[in-house]
Amino acid sequence: MLKDKLLAAYDKEYPIMLLKELIAIPSETPPGEIVAIIKRIETEMRELGFKTEIVAKRPEKPNVIATLNPDSPGPTVVLYAHADCASIGEENKNLWTMDPYGGEIKDGKIFGNGAADAKSGIAQLIGACKTIIDSKIPLKGKIIFIASADGEKGDLEGAKWMYENGLLPKADFGINADASNLRIQHIFRGRAFYTLTVEGKVAHSNTPQLGINAISKMAKVIKAIDDARLSFKPHPIIPDSTKTFTTIQGGTKPNSMPARCQATLDVRLVPGQTIAGVTAELEAILDKLRDEDPELKVKLELMEFGAREVIEFPSDCRIVKEANRAFEEITGQKADNGAGPGSAGCIMYFANLGIPSIFFGPARLETAHQPDEFCSIENLDIATKVTALTVARIVAEGE
Repeated sequence: MLKDKLLAAYDKEYPIMLLKELIAIPSETPPGEIVAIIKRIETEMRELGFKTEIVAKRPEKPNVIATLNPDSPGPTVVLYAHADCASIGEENKNLWTMDPYGGEIKDGKIFGNGAADAKSGIAQLIGACKTIIDSKIPLKGKIIFIASADGEKGDLEGAKWMYENGLLPKADFGINADASNLRIQHIFRGRAFYTLTVEGKVAHSNTPQLGINAISKMAKVIKAIDDARLSFKPHPIIPDSTKTFTTIQGGTKPNSMPARCQATLDVRLVPGQTIAGVTAELEAILDKLRDEDPELKVKLELMEFGAREVIEFPSDCRIVKEANRAFEEITGQKADNGAGPGSAGCIMYFANLGIPSIFFGPARLETAHQPDEFCSIENLDIATKVTALTVARIVAEGE
């Protein structure tokens, strides 16, 4: 039986060891220097028998594509995770009680920067590949593994660049391993990041009547958008649409009227919403404010890297069914197919290529980008075995 062969070949310590090694290699965005970690991953894939290729827009931002059984005409599964992680930041260094690059183990958890997002996903995928290879099950299909740059910066020189340049491989199914907390997600909220810019008129703060206060005008804009309700229909398993102001900047000195103020807005979309529709609703709010206040000069702009439409793969497509089946067999529990707090990541490009995909990984996204970021060893173990069984059933002969 395939499951028995896989579990007999599975080395529980391998993904733990690999995750510790990956944590020890800094790969923070910014600055986005990931040469060392990609080299380590490429070496590991070659030792497992994969044929590897490095593709890059710039040498300091490489992406590795590794293929097992490349000449096979059978089904293909593409496995993806990003190799960079969020920058710790000078202001947060003293908040860590663990070594950010130590891969320390405590209370059943592995700690370190990137442990949750998304180095545990890399360890999960490579661990699954090793399990399939070590089991010596005959393969009729092929496995493609990708570790990319810029996952923390809109995939600009990673998945997005590869997609736009025709470098993402053709495949029948995909798995994006990131922090899903063992949810097997096939429906994904979209997202839209906006910049709002208000232009005022500079004046000395002693004579405010001679100027136009851009910060005060922005306050009206923020309140109007916060108070408005975007049009959407609640979804049975997806969190509601949200809108959150995330940054604001304005003014140059304490005794001058600010002539400019800029804010950023993060909107999360649910099925039924589109970025174009949300943009139109926001513009309608701003038009009303402009009619009420002729002095208001406000501009709304969509950030290209933050634009991701809602994605929904059917629950009966094979990758979803096989993953749910494997999860239940490994854990004895039914999988959670609900959405997490994140968006689809590389899956948006898989969707554009017609590759039904799931988002599945061991860690909790809520711990990512935080001091003492961690991944549960138990979850890493489950995710690796579920991934191995899911992929094997698609690419193995007679399965």
